[in-house]
Amino acid sequence: MQLTKVKKKVSDVTYPGSSWFHVCNNGDVSVTVSTTKYGSNPAQTLVAKSTKFRFGDLHTVSFSFGLGGQVISVDGEVVATNLQNTQELGAGGTHSSAIDTPTLGESVPGFWQNNQWDGGFEGVVDSFRIYNRALTEAEVMELYNGKEQVASSIDLSLAITAPASVKTVEKATYQLTATNNGNATATGVKAHFVVPRKSIATVDIPKNCILNGRIIECALSDLGANQSATQTFSMTALRKGALSVVGLVNSDKDDTNYDDNKQSAVVSVK
Repeated sequence: MQLTKVKKKVSDVTYPGSSWFHVCNNGDVSVTVSTTKYGSNPAQTLVAKSTKFRFGDLHTVSFSFGLGGQVISVDGEVVATNLQNTQELGAGGTHSSAIDTPTLGESVPGFWQNNQWDGGFEGVVDSFRIYNRALTEAEVMELYNGKEQVASSIDLSLAITAPASVKTVEKATYQLTATNNGNATATGVKAHFVVPRKSIATVDIPKNCILNGRIIECALSDLGANQSATQTFSMTALRKGALSVVGLVNSDKDDTNYDDNKQSAVVSVK
């Protein structure tokens, strides 16, 4: 991502997901996300014309893009929206390679002589924030009004990886990863797993887990924003067939999206 203050728009080497955010002295504000590698040129662009933004004044400008579409706000008010522009963030870079790190100004410092393509950023940024979700209009307005707290949220998800198949004498090892995709800390995080107890000869679980009948319960550490915790356990089957595991992760706080809290995995025993 490049943040650029320009009198006219500039271009650069693009890859799918390369992105630019422009602010112009005539009030035009735009966000552009490329959909193809450079040379093909297609991109998804949203432009807000003649907003109150001007050089030399302090303004709050925000934008969001991705699967929820593109939205631009100036001083807390939405000034442009296109829900059809759903390209997600990717990389800028040079002619030979992509650069994944978001930057203010040049995508590759010193690569382009005198910012001849990147444009650079000449100005003062009082604060700069990146969120892993699109803020609501109310949250954008709260930030503009000086309220520091964006509504906190917990969004736990669970992923399970396991081998496709094992032999009856082999252990089937399951790795389970709980992730907090929200912006607040998830406390009292627990993971529960239902295992086919009648079909297994042995089961090995971590010390922070207990086995009660068919249920493995694991007490996980608190998970901050974008933090993950991984647990691994293994089972040996009594006979050929399938070893199916169903997992669920939750915390002592409400979750904004329970759809991804549950996951399952099946290992074929041959």
